[in-house]
Amino acid sequence: QVALGGHPLHFEFLDDPLDEIADGRVAETVRSGFLVGRLVVPRFVLDELQELAGASAAVLLLLPLIAMQFTEQVDWSAADFLVFGAMLAITGFALESAVRMTPSGLARAGFAVAILTAFLVVWANLAVGIIGAEENPANSLYFGVLAIVILGTAIARGRAPGMARTMVVMVLAMALVPMAALAAGWTGTTGLALTYLFTAMVCAAWLASAWLFKRAS
Repeated sequence: QVALGGHPLHFEFLDDPLDEIADGRVAETVRSGFLVGRLVVPRFVLDELQELAGASAAVLLLLPLIAMQFTEQVDWSAADFLVFGAMLAITGFALESAVRMTPSGLARAGFAVAILTAFLVVWANLAVGIIGAEENPANSLYFGVLAIVILGTAIARGRAPGMARTMVVMVLAMALVPMAALAAGWTGTTGLALTYLFTAMVCAAWLASAWLFKRAS
């Protein structure tokens, strides 16, 4: 405790800040009211956390490169690596923005499930195509589904009640895409079972996200 201008200031210091911030103990302790005064996090700790996240992304980028050395089934071009790197960067930015947007642990979990599932949808769509081959025009409809979350987040301003409604709308849109593609004649019945299975998994994840947002409301 120090004095500044005659007014006492109380600071809390962490003995192992990187680990305590990374596993969420600090956030939970602050919310409990156990810590009083001003909590100071050194800049180098934040830098280390960002480096840790960057290292994780680098490892993910290395996985296909390593796989290419052992199998011909994985054959990525430089463009593939650039696109995947951009996807990782955007996903990381979205997750960091979500953490900054809300202090609620449930809402943050809802954002994480929604964002990571959206990442999976984009990756599967670009890699092999969710409906038929990747050049099937029906696959472009999935980017419209992802546009819903961007618009919904902007309208809801990241608040849990609005995000819960947004996720439900995304689930409905996701479920309608294979039906619309079949009705338009963009796909046959071959392989449609796998498309519906993937769709069901994505819808379940986004419904879980909606439930988390609802609990956080």
